[in-house]
Amino acid sequence: MLGLILLSQPAWADSEKENCDAEGGMLFDHATQTLRDHRNPNINWAIANSFQAAYVNWDTVENCHGKKRSRQKSREFDFDDYSLNGFYVLELSWSNEFKTGTLQHEMGFGIELNKFPFLLSAKTTDTQADKQFNFINSTTIPLPFSLADFTSRQNSLSLYLENKIAIGKRLSMFFEGNLDLVINDITDLPDEISNISQQDYVAFNPELEISYQLSDSLSIYTNLSYSSLPVPKISSSLLKPEIENGLEVGIETEFFNDRFSATLYLYDGIQRNVTFTNANDPELEVLTEKQKSQDIGLEIVGEITPGWDFILYYAYTKARIAKSSELPVDSQVPNIASHSGGFWTTYEIQAGTLQGLGFGGGVRYVGDRPGNIENSFKLLSYWQTDLAVFYQRDNWKAALSIENLFDVDYFEGKPLTVLGTILVEF
Repeated sequence: MLGLILLSQPAWADSEKENCDAEGGMLFDHATQTLRDHRNPNINWAIANSFQAAYVNWDTVENCHGKKRSRQKSREFDFDDYSLNGFYVLELSWSNEFKTGTLQHEMGFGIELNKFPFLLSAKTTDTQADKQFNFINSTTIPLPFSLADFTSRQNSLSLYLENKIAIGKRLSMFFEGNLDLVINDITDLPDEISNISQQDYVAFNPELEISYQLSDSLSIYTNLSYSSLPVPKISSSLLKPEIENGLEVGIETEFFNDRFSATLYLYDGIQRNVTFTNANDPELEVLTEKQKSQDIGLEIVGEITPGWDFILYYAYTKARIAKSSELPVDSQVPNIASHSGGFWTTYEIQAGTLQGLGFGGGVRYVGDRPGNIENSFKLLSYWQTDLAVFYQRDNWKAALSIENLFDVDYFEGKPLTVLGTILVEF
């Protein structure tokens, strides 16, 4: 949940997995305060701050069984009580609207602090049983699994600046820059895994978008972005951050009295330093120096009647390996389908005794895609159906959602899942 892979376990021929999750938290939003610049009465600064704290607890029991042999024991990895004791987020932001000559600015900047403690405890397998295992005649390769209690803490600081500039009535420009600092700290590390490397991370991620209003209902835009993300793995060696450069161009239009909008876009991206699981040894990672992706997509969003909204989307994606010392160039990136799309709609009763009661439903389609980095097999396409019912009144909201209603078996995804949520504002 924190983007950490904790000593990946072997791939077993047959496995069963059970999960039980629980989450609770609070979000405090301070009332926005307005400060006036006495040197310029047209400039007002709005200041807002928020604090979020959450407690997350989940139990995962995974029973892994290889072929039955006389000297082999059934293995049970019981990852009890992953607990995020003190999931803290503190944010302070300033925003302002002002003019410089003929340019209209909407500027904001802020600071965000995050603290993520992460605790782990686990039972270990019987390593002696593994030493007696017949590796040659088995379809699985069990490895000694040794893991003890340790604590991983991740603290991050993010500074951001954004500015939207209106240049006349039709042309506008938006810039956003984020300076991110992540500090990792693993404590109470047992001797068996003391070779784990820790890596801090600093990056600046800018984004620039320019849009032009062709008419009252039609506009075009282009977006340039750069992002650098730390590799979310605990490893015995330091891994370079994953870097992505992206260019997107699109056209947007509104119709039916502005109740419907449609966006057609083209995206071209280059990713570097992306890692994938080695198909021959799940304990190892394969590094791709460069991969390319091109997308073309269409999104339609609208309000059919008051309270009845929908979204319809489709995307064609081409993602391939462009440079790698270990993999064939031009092979497809695993688990990315060429065709994907979906539909979702919600309806909320607007008046009467049932005002605030709503229903939602939709389907999602994912096409065939490569199952591994070597493209040696394909994962079949699937349809997933989701439903939701919610009720909101005054300062509270309750929702019940069902994901994967028909329990479609696909990789990697959730089985039939029921989620309940209660939100109270005070």
